[in-house]
Amino acid sequence: MSLPSALLFSSKEEIKMEIEYSFIIPTRNEEGYLKGCMDSVKSQTVKNWEMIVVDGLSTDATARLAKEAGAKVVYEKRKGPSVARNAGARNAHGRILIFADADVRFPHDFLERLCMIKGGCIFDLKFWDASVFANATFAAWNVTIRLLMKAGVTITNGSCLAFDSVTFNKIGGFRDDLLTNEDHDIAIRSAKAGGFFFCPLKVLTSARRIKKSGVIAYLRMHFRNTKNYMIHNSSNPEYWDYGK
Repeated sequence: MSLPSALLFSSKEEIKMEIEYSFIIPTRNEEGYLKGCMDSVKSQTVKNWEMIVVDGLSTDATARLAKEAGAKVVYEKRKGPSVARNAGARNAHGRILIFADADVRFPHDFLERLCMIKGGCIFDLKFWDASVFANATFAAWNVTIRLLMKAGVTITNGSCLAFDSVTFNKIGGFRDDLLTNEDHDIAIRSAKAGGFFFCPLKVLTSARRIKKSGVIAYLRMHFRNTKNYMIHNSSNPEYWDYGK
């Protein structure tokens, strides 16, 4: 006895409802890092996720690698992480939106251990390509972030953020006009609307920017980014010459 076709095939709406998590990865010429990020997503023990790669006119094999990995590829002509992340969110079906840079690596049990997200959160970052000393410094910074957030100060550590889609849509997503400090800006708005917290799950990221510029130059550039945002509520125009 054959089963009715309705039982054999799910409708598009039913497929969408099954997706709990949307990984959104903004890219531009990230062929050297993207595969590692996508492999870590595909290794998750929890499988009700989708992967969206937002490509900013890459001239390398970024888009091809994303398609080969089974990711949905969204093309975005405008510059900046905000517009790319928002474009990914518009194409997402998950209840939880996870925004990750292409050099991020997730432990295989990341989704299995992910706590309930109401509002937004950042994670306990660690370098996957740096020295023990560099990771000890980063760990100390993460402790400082946790203490500041417990004291009511909203702060971010870049590379990876997550939001529940209701809060994300309620606050209007990332500000398209910000090329820098877009993560800090949305964290502040999320904290007011639905909460923003530190999730103690380990997420790995690359130290490539620090290696490229050196610690002092890296910290100086981020100080300028923060100063422009805090004083002028705007981006640091020099950042994109520095390279992200």
